[in-house]
Amino acid sequence: MKKPEELVLLYHFTEVEKEEKIKAVLQRMKIKCKNISGEMISQKVGYLAGLPGFAATVSPEPVEPFDQEVLLMQGISKKRMDEMLLKFEENGIEKIRCKAVVTPYNVFWTFSRLCSTIQKEHSLLN
Repeated sequence: MKKPEELVLLYHFTEVEKEEKIKAVLQRMKIKCKNISGEMISQKVGYLAGLPGFAATVSPEPVEPFDQEVLLMQGISKKRMDEMLLKFEENGIEKIRCKAVVTPYNVFWTFSRLCSTIQKEHSLLN
């Protein structure tokens, strides 16, 4: 099975300078980057990550927007992830609290569900 390409999905980055710094680091590391808009959070993670077998869907119900920054990583090894996060720190990028990795399980979740799960996990840990 072919390894998925390295990709970072960004959601709700309202501070332009921070987003530009993140994208500059990713570009230097040759990691693709894609923004997720509020209208896209009802889509499956697999679709947003561009994985085969996933298509756009129409949500039967309106989805509540998530007001936290989210960084979702796909196809990035632990070593590359550590390198990326270190480069964020070295470039003065404020810590991103909500981070996740695309897994064989969460590819079937909506992005909204992923965000609420991340938030619940943070509440339990803090």
